[in-house]
Amino acid sequence: MLTRQNIDYKRIRIVRILVTFNNNNTNYGTGFFIGSHGLILTCAHVILGKDFKFVKKDKEFIDAQGAGNQEKAANYHLLLTNNIKVKLEDGTFRQVNLEKINPDYDIALLRVTEVNFDHPYFKVNKAMEPYLGEDISFYGFPSVLGHTPDNSPFVVNRSIISTFPEVEIAGGKYLHMQINATTIGGISGAPIFKGNENTVVGIINGNYHWALNNIVCRSDNGDRVLSTKVPLGIGYATSMKVINENTDIFSN
Repeated sequence: MLTRQNIDYKRIRIVRILVTFNNNNTNYGTGFFIGSHGLILTCAHVILGKDFKFVKKDKEFIDAQGAGNQEKAANYHLLLTNNIKVKLEDGTFRQVNLEKINPDYDIALLRVTEVNFDHPYFKVNKAMEPYLGEDISFYGFPSVLGHTPDNSPFVVNRSIISTFPEVEIAGGKYLHMQINATTIGGISGAPIFKGNENTVVGIINGNYHWALNNIVCRSDNGDRVLSTKVPLGIGYATSMKVINENTDIFSN
């Protein structure tokens, strides 16, 4: 059973991420501290503004310098991004820089720019092999009716692991955890825990929608494109074990 003490322990270590691009577009998501000196883990698509399958089609990515997708994604980010800031549990903001990114596994590491910044952080279990039917919990800042990305409330979710499909979600095609929970915009980057434990075992990075097309609504004020996608009760996540075994995110 989740307790107030357990939730408060997590709340202080989880942040809202707000990205502003040079064209004034914005993106947002969730992240969490994994190091005392301001290291924050989140999803690559939160930082890049869209799923990697779309990023790869952009001229800026195609033309970006780099020996592989990691270097190209980092340079793509530098070219298009104005700033990234995180909102802490106490309501204050901190500027962060991109430290590492691996778009193929939809993972990014950020660092607070403030000198000598220190903050409570989570331990990460890089070896745990999640199993079918295990109870999990995850926490973050999804879209909530009546709120903007910078003031949406902290949300608590519980679920189970239903299967392990090898599928392309927001990064490349690799083994994901599929969970029976609705995950909507803003929750990407949320840490996953086994039951009510406090060690991170995974990260939320996508969902499954019913319907793929948009509709155009015409009015006197002009045309508006509305999404017909309906989030189903299926979410996707990446285990810390997969991240550790396939990327250099955790290496010094």
